[in-house]
Amino acid sequence: MPTWNYVAVHAYGVPRIVEDADRVAALLGDLTAASERTLAPKPPWTLDKVPENQRTALMRGIVALEILIVRIDAKQKLSQNRTPEDVAGVAAALRTTGGVYDAAVADLMEKSER
Repeated sequence: MPTWNYVAVHAYGVPRIVEDADRVAALLGDLTAASERTLAPKPPWTLDKVPENQRTALMRGIVALEILIVRIDAKQKLSQNRTPEDVAGVAAALRTTGGVYDAAVADLMEKSER
């Protein structure tokens, strides 16, 4: 019998447009650094590799937002209603799929089983 396992987080808040160019640049730098940590070869790519005039022109097309989070809801369904053997089988199967998040879900399933 198939089972669907997931972890979901919903964040609620009030978005605010960031208009200050220096703040937008800082936000883009933070976003790039976070993305490059997991995806890039070493050393990671940085915004300063784009010539300043080109970077300034590209930033004009970006609408940056900050969101003040006022509520977070989270839920997980990780086969808690299944036997330990079923959980182990589903986790093992998830590890064979090659899906981007499947191994992470398998890890969470095994941790929640303890």
